[in-house]
Amino acid sequence: MPRFGTLDLSGWNKFAPSISGYKTEPLVLKGAQILSINIEIDDDPADALLPKTMHPSIPAYAVFNVTNYPESPFGAFALAEVRVSGRTGVRPRGFVLRSYCNNENACHEMASRWGYPTAPADVKLDIRHDRVVGRVNAGGRPVLECELIDRDVIAGNDIQYIASMHMARQIKTSPVRSKLSDQQAGVTRKATRPEKTDGSARGSWGLGLRKQ
Repeated sequence: MPRFGTLDLSGWNKFAPSISGYKTEPLVLKGAQILSINIEIDDDPADALLPKTMHPSIPAYAVFNVTNYPESPFGAFALAEVRVSGRTGVRPRGFVLRSYCNNENACHEMASRWGYPTAPADVKLDIRHDRVVGRVNAGGRPVLECELIDRDVIAGNDIQYIASMHMARQIKTSPVRSKLSDQQAGVTRKATRPEKTDGSARGSWGLGLRKQ
């Protein structure tokens, strides 16, 4: 029997952003630098974080992304997000639990056009010679710290970014999909580790991260 998400929408409806419509122009963001970390999580908490329109992935995993966009119509910005993996039909998707952004205009655009659950925060992506470090501070406290160490160069077609699903409002609350293009100028990978996640922040509740 197929499994379905068991998310209780009663606590999420009030947080769902309102979108201006389902048709919007693509947003081309050149020169993006992305730190993406996938971590296996426990099945039961993952099921409870997916809406009933999605199937949990096997195994369940969380995706932590910290991305720096040096160019955009509303200025440079950085975006951090945590997603839970799943499927809509046979297509892999990541349900966004929370996004943090350091640009107020970008926060508004991401929420109103694609339903990103954005919140203002200090988001930084620090690229060093031996590691890449992502940090998010919101409300005067650290929310996320993660890093990729001993990175190696790989081909761009060795990695696939899955599209996102967001809970948003128009006439009724429903999932909205956004897709990140997988065009890369250069990609690196190696060992990763989450240094810190703040479980009190909405969207990182009960992920059940498994120790590596």
